[in-house]
Amino acid sequence: MEASSKLKIIQIVQLAPPNKLSLIESVLSTEGIIDNESNCNMEAALNLLAVGRGKKNNTLKAELIKHGVSKNKVSAIGTTSIQNLLIKADKAIPVINALLKRKLVWGMGYNDLHLETLNEKGIEALAYTKWRSMIRRSYSAAWHKVKPTYIGCNVSLSWLTFSNFKIWFEKHHEHDLVLDKDLLFQGNKTYSEDTCVFIPFKINNLLSYTKRVGLPTGVTSNRKKTKFKARIVIDAVTHDLGEFDSAEKASSAYQLARKNHIMKVSTQSFNEGNITQQVFDALSNWNAGL
Repeated sequence: MEASSKLKIIQIVQLAPPNKLSLIESVLSTEGIIDNESNCNMEAALNLLAVGRGKKNNTLKAELIKHGVSKNKVSAIGTTSIQNLLIKADKAIPVINALLKRKLVWGMGYNDLHLETLNEKGIEALAYTKWRSMIRRSYSAAWHKVKPTYIGCNVSLSWLTFSNFKIWFEKHHEHDLVLDKDLLFQGNKTYSEDTCVFIPFKINNLLSYTKRVGLPTGVTSNRKKTKFKARIVIDAVTHDLGEFDSAEKASSAYQLARKNHIMKVSTQSFNEGNITQQVFDALSNWNAGL
């Protein structure tokens, strides 16, 4: 089977369409791993996808039993090889899907460059770290409990494969830059080569803020909510922006001050050559009220 067919199966698992199992079966049938009598050669399938194999094949055995394969058949599997293990496709495909899902990074990312995840010093390569972190932010339920603002984020099909992200990374990344997904398209939830840019951490930090319940960001009020104050924190120093008779007016003052500060920092960064014209233009059009 060609690598493109392997990737096709992985992408089916990543996208999880309603007919996912039948699509996987179709690919394996085309390559002769599933025969005309719906028997799946598990040895060939697992060797191709490089999943489910260990010193004792314990994970594979557990998944086979979980999906209805008899214990007698499972017990015949050796510790180092799976010789001519044939099982019906309706049991084999769910096993393959489960094993592949476990192998993917955060259940979604396909690392097709295992030898390139470490740099020459044996430390995790920065491209891989950035890619893995992006996958985690988008698909880790545990991460979403800590950072709920990332709920609903996703990664383009192309970037779910590490090698594709690495090509883009090496073309665009410079020292100490942060991957940003919503500067070019404010409110965007998708990480992709068309929506992402690398920007300095300081600018990325300026664009982020915590959503509040009740009063808008940067606004406080007295107990009776008859007077509203606007404040902004810049470089750990709080600046009073005035007192207003409505939360909306106070919020407008905060947004204006925030946008002015963003543009001040952006202009300096652009003049120093730290951001591109594309990034500077996007910052100029940034809506500080969202």
